Amino acid sequence: MELSSHRIIILADPDAENDRMQDYLQLMGYEVQATNSVRQALDWIRDQNPDMLLLNLLLQERPGMLVLQDLRATEELSQLPILAMLDENNDEIIITALSNGANNILVRPFNRAELITRVQKEFEIAEYRQKLELANTKLENEKKGLTRFFPDDVVRDILAGRIQPELGGITTEATIMFLDIRGSTSLAEKLQPEEFVELLNLFFGDVIDIVFSNHGSVNKLLGDGLLATFGCPASTGNDAQNCAGAALKIIKHRDLFNSFRPPYLKHDLGVGIGIATSTVFAGNIGSQRLMEYTVIGDPVNLAARLQSLTKRFQQDILIDGHTHDRIKQKYDTLFLAHGQVRGKEKAVPIYTLRDYKN
Repeated sequence: MELSSHRIIILADPDAENDRMQDYLQLMGYEVQATNSVRQALDWIRDQNPDMLLLNLLLQERPGMLVLQDLRATEELSQLPILAMLDENNDEIIITALSNGANNILVRPFNRAELITRVQKEFEIAEYRQKLELANTKLENEKKGLTRFFPDDVVRDILAGRIQPELGGITTEATIMFLDIRGSTSLAEKLQPEEFVELLNLFFGDVIDIVFSNHGSVNKLLGDGLLATFGCPASTGNDAQNCAGAALKIIKHRDLFNSFRPPYLKHDLGVGIGIATSTVFAGNIGSQRLMEYTVIGDPVNLAARLQSLTKRFQQDILIDGHTHDRIKQKYDTLFLAHGQVRGKEKAVPIYTLRDYKN
């Protein structure tokens, strides 16, 4: 930042030393205003938002230490860089001034090199603090964006650099969940657009929380459905079980939702869930300018097919054989059929997920 962009206010009784300080700071390119009036200095600070205050602690109008305390007690002035000026190198006064909020101390008569060094140092610290605040704000905004799609533990890994946000990804085992609201087309026709949107927001708000609380991530919102992943971008080691637990909680949420459904919803809301487990590619595709985190692989397609079969089998949740093998010790399942699923050459074992085992 250029020196000329800095504005300094000097609050001190006029004397040759303070005049010399003002002249030298102006010579260095700073914009300087000086006064011995506390009220005028405060008016200038509030109106002009200066970059620094040079405060002489020996003021005739009011003790400078009290002025320092008042400034630091004012929230909007709490971060203003303040250099306290003393007429003697007194350790007790210096400690008191620093404890009351002075950023640094300048002992008169000042040494020019020391003056400019102290002033520049405080500006550098202030600029660093401003950059840090901007970085923290950016980080918080990025975190808010990430928490829309990933649970908190995954967000922490992304922000810590343990999960890289570059193009490319990994091949890993994951459990995929496809969820769809049954009869959504008919619902959309019967409801006003704002009612249908409100319905989706009400229902999916809690569904997404359920997915996150079970260590899953929401990969895509599909209008009247969603695609959730368990095991990518980070695995817990119990991804299929986490997904099964989330699915059962979603069905319970649906039942509770129907008990207190909005007045414009005349019939119970139906939900179908398909779950499949196998190897997927998980990562960022696109370009450096625009990328999207996605999952690609057989279980993604199979979970979608199983979801579409929930109506035929009249079940809320259908899972494939791989998922069944990973959850059968903890969950109660029922084999339904070896079904021919579109896109699969061989028949797929299809189970329904019923509840936790006692």
